[in-house]
Amino acid sequence: MEIYEKINLLLQEKQMTKKEFAQRFISLEPRSKRTGEVLTSKVVYAYLSGKATINASFIPYMAEALGVSEQYLFDDNKKIRIKILKEVCEKPTKEELVLLKRISQQEDETYQEICSKLKYAPEIFLKKLQKKLLQFKQLSQEAL
Repeated sequence: MEIYEKINLLLQEKQMTKKEFAQRFISLEPRSKRTGEVLTSKVVYAYLSGKATINASFIPYMAEALGVSEQYLFDDNKKIRIKILKEVCEKPTKEELVLLKRISQQEDETYQEICSKLKYAPEIFLKKLQKKLLQFKQLSQEAL
């Protein structure tokens, strides 16, 4: 996950608009270490859209504006992913609902297509398939 994507997820989680974030961020008066330039709203929006690469010297200010640690912006571990997924499931946005529906339909279509062809499979194949699917089920349960 790119850092701008992580920031956008945090904005949703904190129910903060991009405008509010930009105002908080700019109010901290960050300056580029290379050029000394002052940050503008236009640049912040370019960062948030992924159209511009975030200047590394601005990361501490972004973290402060979001109320998180700098490391949190880069942390992409399993716990964070699960937390984000739970939040998406609990309070999905319209875009997330559309994506979830599309994924669900694809899975349903794939599942139905496979099931419709199983009647042509020999009995020995079906027994091996059943055994393998049980193994996958056990692995999935252990992962949780």
